[in-house]
Amino acid sequence: MRATLNPEIITAAIEGFESQKARIDSQIAELRAMLNGAQPQAPTTPQKATRRKMSAAGRKRISEAQRKR
Repeated sequence: MRATLNPEIITAAIEGFESQKARIDSQIAELRAMLNGAQPQAPTTPQKATRRKMSAAGRKRISEAQRKR
């Protein structure tokens, strides 16, 4: 199964999990507000996650590993 995971699939999975995490964090905040006696607020728009830039050395290592496969 590991051979079928390419960087595009992994990146898409990470983005999906981050959006789920943002939704869950929002729900947790609403529940905590209810415990404190406050009214839940409208959910704020999540901030767009910044993407990390890969170094040239990292790209080269990945490229060489793919060629070996």
